[in-house]
Order: sequence, then C-alpha cells, then structure tokens
Amino acid sequence: MKAKILLVNGHPMQDSYCAALTDAYQKGAQENYDVQRLDLRKLQFDLNSQGDARYRAQPLEPDIIRSQELLTWCNHLTLVYPIWWATMPALLKGWFDRVLLPGFAFQFRGKGPEKGHERFMKGRSAHMIVPSFAPYAFYLFGHCKAPYNVVKRQTIGFVGFGPTKLTPIGLVHLKTDEQRQKILDKIEGMGRRGAGIKAR
Repeated sequence: MKAKILLVNGHPMQDSYCAALTDAYQKGAQENYDVQRLDLRKLQFDLNSQGDARYRAQPLEPDIIRSQELLTWCNHLTLVYPIWWATMPALLKGWFDRVLLPGFAFQFRGKGPEKGHERFMKGRSAHMIVPSFAPYAFYLFGHCKAPYNVVKRQTIGFVGFGPTKLTPIGLVHLKTDEQRQKILDKIEGMGRRGAGIKAR
C-alpha cells in the first residue's frame, strides 16, 4: 500500500526558497506515493488560539477542518519551513495551535498534564526540511538543536508523530544558484524514495 504523505509549506511568502523546496519534494514524492499539499499562506484561519478551555467555543474554519482531515488521512507528515528568530514562523505556530487540539491530536489523562496524555497521531512518521541563515552547527552546539526540537519533540512529537527525520539547510542565503539547485535535486530525490517514511 502506498504511503500517504501530507506535505506542508509553512513559509508565509509565495516566492520563497521553502516554496521551491516544497515543489521539489512534491515532484519526487508524487511519483511513488499519494501526496496532499497544504501551503499555509493560502489558508484562511485565525492564527490566535483562544487557549485553555475556551478553545472549545472557537469555531473551526473550513481550512482547519480540512487540515485535521488530512492529518488523520496521512501516515507521513513532511514539513517545510524556515527558522526565524530561532523558531518557526508565526504562520506555522498558529496552524499548530489551531489544528493540534485536545480531543483531536491528544488528550490529557486527567485535568492537566501531570498525569500524562494520549497521543492520537501515533503511527505516523515525519520529515522536517528546515532552511536557515545560520549554519546548522550554530543551533546544534550553541542551542542544543532547540529550534528543531521545539517542533520535533514538543509539538508533533507530543501528539505522536515519529520517528522524525531532520534535513537542516544552513547558510541558505550564501548558496549560489548552482548550490541551491543541487539541494533542490537532493530534496526531490528524498521525496521520490520516501526518506523518513515509516508507514503504519
């Protein structure tokens, strides 16, 4: 059975290197897998979660409902997004806040986190493709991979996604056109062979 990949571009701008990376991955992946794509900049939703118990009264926009449907459908999630100010763009954070809701993506066993939680996204692998201006070593040795772990462990990992493959692309602003194209070719190959996919 073909793996079902949800490909998410978390960059808020149309003409971005992340968009090119997403295109390259999709081109390769759709040769061998079922692929659905979300460009978050095209979705219509309120980035601001009401938080705590009030989220229950916050309407779910059609694009949020569709996002949840695709997360349920997929058995592999590929995220493409840049590192800005040592974390993800606000657009991607807002999407996580609105989509990965209690009762859908996870559920606390008690009234709070002290008794643990159920992970409803278990059985789904993930792949993070993350360009940045800083070199990967800066975040690896200077920050213990914190910009990556906040997504890998504390966000998608918290709700059950894993194992998660990381493809960091450092010093992206210094790459020549030729170097950028080689990276795109590499990402296309990753998509074609399903790098990081562990199907249910």
